[in-house]
Amino acid sequence: MVIGDVVGKGVETAALSAMARFFIEAASWDRDDPAAVLGHVSAMLAQRLPSERFVTAFFGLLDRRGLRYANAGHLAPLVVRSDGELSETATGGLPLGIDPEPGYAVHRLDLGPDDLLVGYTDGILEARRDGELLGGDRLRRMVGEACATTREPETLAELLHDGVRAWARGLSDDAAILALRRRGLTVVEDAGGAQAGTGVTPAASSP
Repeated sequence: MVIGDVVGKGVETAALSAMARFFIEAASWDRDDPAAVLGHVSAMLAQRLPSERFVTAFFGLLDRRGLRYANAGHLAPLVVRSDGELSETATGGLPLGIDPEPGYAVHRLDLGPDDLLVGYTDGILEARRDGELLGGDRLRRMVGEACATTREPETLAELLHDGVRAWARGLSDDAAILALRRRGLTVVEDAGGAQAGTGVTPAASSP
């Protein structure tokens, strides 16, 4: 699982986002430590990013217990347990590309059947209506209400995205939501390198 954001807008930002995602995918092929993956990517981006640019990223690897992850300055994804309890994953870590030796930490998130993980970019939190930001508290309320309606990741991500867009009367092109649900104990990897299958159901939503 990976969700990230590049500071800035426009064609160059889109190209840098694609480059960062490629580096993360490539680094994860021969590394099973999320911190090592992000550390390697940070070193590569430090040599390539313009001085005013950096990339935030949350990267996790699924196993039979749940998710091992590292965070490079990204907004902490939300955890929604099967009973509706809501919490956050760990924060911290420098954005990618700032330090070639950032020293990221690995965290573990145990996921039980029907637990959900909801990631998002700052375009969601910074959605505005009449000068008022959506903010973290309102987003958490929206996530709780949406999870009471559906536990299907694709439907949930679309419901949340549509809800934020309706509240803000429009959204920018850097607003994205990703949802993942634990269904069982088996995790497989598809041909694209994304871990999914009988154990988890991932989905993403963006404009």
